Amino acid sequence: MAQIGCAIHRTTTMIKTSTHHLHRLTPIVEEIATEIASAVQKHPEWPRDIIHQWAIVQEEAGETQKDVLQWVYDTVDGDAYMYQKEKVRAEAVQTAAMCLRFLVHLDDVRP
Repeated sequence: MAQIGCAIHRTTTMIKTSTHHLHRLTPIVEEIATEIASAVQKHPEWPRDIIHQWAIVQEEAGETQKDVLQWVYDTVDGDAYMYQKEKVRAEAVQTAAMCLRFLVHLDDVRP
């Protein structure tokens, strides 16, 4: 019975934490939507095969990973720290945009 109580407490805490951050979600989603529109304008064609579609997502994720590593290991002072944080944010937005573009076109995959 104690285990169930702990599980309920953890779930309740997780839900409270999630809803606490909901006010941050709207501007992020708007930023991702803007990034999708920009990407579609710049690259209107999207690959029809899933391997190339996913490669685009992975390329963006790899850039995000690179910037995360640089943020953690290469920045120590305030200005560089904030600059690198913005680079990580920009790459994460681009990754999210490509993930959504991937999902939107999933039904268009050709063998």
